[in-house]
Amino acid sequence: MSTSAFVTTAIGTSALGWLVFIALRVGRREPDLPPGPPTLPVLGNLHVFPTSRLHVKFTEWAKTYGEIYTLKLVNGTATILNSLDAVGHVLERQSNLTSNRPPSSIARMVADELHFPTLNPGPQWNACNRAAKVVLSPAAVERNKPIIEAEISQLLYDFLREPKGFFDHTRRWSASIALSTVCGKRAPQISTPYVSEFYRMVFDWLRLLESGAVLDLVPALKYLPDILAPWKAEVRKVSPLIRSWMQDLYMSTVKDCEEREARGTSNGCALET
Repeated sequence: MSTSAFVTTAIGTSALGWLVFIALRVGRREPDLPPGPPTLPVLGNLHVFPTSRLHVKFTEWAKTYGEIYTLKLVNGTATILNSLDAVGHVLERQSNLTSNRPPSSIARMVADELHFPTLNPGPQWNACNRAAKVVLSPAAVERNKPIIEAEISQLLYDFLREPKGFFDHTRRWSASIALSTVCGKRAPQISTPYVSEFYRMVFDWLRLLESGAVLDLVPALKYLPDILAPWKAEVRKVSPLIRSWMQDLYMSTVKDCEEREARGTSNGCALET
C-alpha cells in the first residue's frame, strides 16, 4: 500500500471513529443528571418529546421518574420540575444559579424582546420589572384587595349558578382582575368581546411557544425548510394578529383612561398612576 493510500485510509478510519464516538455520546444522559426516559443515540429523548399538551406527558413521566427528572434533546438537557417543593428548591433556594430563562426564539419572532416572562436580566427586563411592580408589589396588592374580593364574590356566585361553566368562570375572573387593576375596566362576562378575544390570542400564543420548545433546545431545527417546519408558517400567520390585538387593547385602554381623567372620574388603575 502506498504512503498516500495509507494516510487516506488512516484519516478516513479516524474520522469514522470520531463520528461513531460522537454519535454514541450525543443524546446520552450524563451520569450526574437526574433520571429520565431511556434515550437513543444522537436523538436522546427528542423522538418522544410531546409537541402539544406538554404538561400531560410531563406529569405522566413524573409518576415514573420522580418530581425532578431530565430529558435529553440531542445534546441539550431539559430539567422538568413537577411539584411545588421541587420548584421552590431549584428556582427559589438556588435562584442565583437558576434565575435565568431559556432562550425563546418564538417569543423574539412575535414580541420583539417585549415578552416579560422570557426575558433575562438587562435593560428591557428592568423596565418590565418596574412596570410589573406597580401592580404586583405588596402595597399594590393591598390597595387592590377590594377589587380582588369583589371578583372572587362573583366567581363563587357564578360557580353556584352554572357549575358546568367552571373553566369559563375562572377565565373571566382572572381576566377581570387583570383588566380592573391595570386598565380600570371589568370583564363582567366571559363573552365580553375583549376577554374572549384575549383568550383566543392567548391560546394561539401558547400553541406557538409549545411548538418552539424543541426549537430552542435543538437550534439546527431553525434552518429546516418551510415544508419540514410548519411552525414557521404558523408564526407568520399568528404574529401580526397578536401584535395588532395587543396594540389595539393598549391604545383602547389608554384612551379610556384619558377620557376618565378628562371627566374627573379616574379610578386609580395602574395605567393612571
